[in-house]
Amino acid sequence: MTYDLTGRVAAVNTVPLGGTLAEEAPAGATVLLVEDTADFDPDGGALLLGGAEVVTYTSADDESGEVILAAPTAALWEIDTRVDVWDAATSAPVSRRSRRSSSKASSRPATRSSRPSTTP
Repeated sequence: MTYDLTGRVAAVNTVPLGGTLAEEAPAGATVLLVEDTADFDPDGGALLLGGAEVVTYTSADDESGEVILAAPTAALWEIDTRVDVWDAATSAPVSRRSRRSSSKASSRPATRSSRPSTTP
């Protein structure tokens, strides 16, 4: 038996993937210490520092928080600077969407259609 389910999306939030610097990174840094590296690919990728500098990294260690860069940073980056996962294909930070919805299930069965079902 199937039931009608109705609802509405109350909000859609875009959450950037990445973290923040746990310590200052001077110009020329090849290692970043990031508060939470869980969103970073451990085998490397690209990241965006402070919304301004795209840097390639070769590895990220979630236990130590270290992100090893393929090339040195061009600028000084302060503690708490945003470090976003970067998608080189779209030239944009990677984000995850989360939504809050409200729905309610009807206690009445769904009405049958005169059309044949396409599900087995």
